[in-house]
Amino acid sequence: MTSRENLIRQVDELISAGEELLKNSNAEGKGKVDRKMFSEWRTRAMSFIERSFKKQNIYLENFKKEVEYPEKQFVEVGVGILRAVKKDIESGDYAQ
Repeated sequence: MTSRENLIRQVDELISAGEELLKNSNAEGKGKVDRKMFSEWRTRAMSFIERSFKKQNIYLENFKKEVEYPEKQFVEVGVGILRAVKKDIESGDYAQ
């Protein structure tokens, strides 16, 4: 497996984990997600982005700023950022 394929596999896992958080968001309409699962997902995603791209990058800055709370709307934004990360990895636009 190439480095790029490995990165794509990892980001796909993070996207899936975010989608799973969204599926399991509370059904009462308040949009809360499991705090522990959110914290793990957020930390793993930020670590992945930092390792995969230059330290000062827009993806990490946006993820830190926009994915703050264990609520559905923040997870949706995070999944969107991870999808953008995946597109850049697929196109070869990343720095190890």
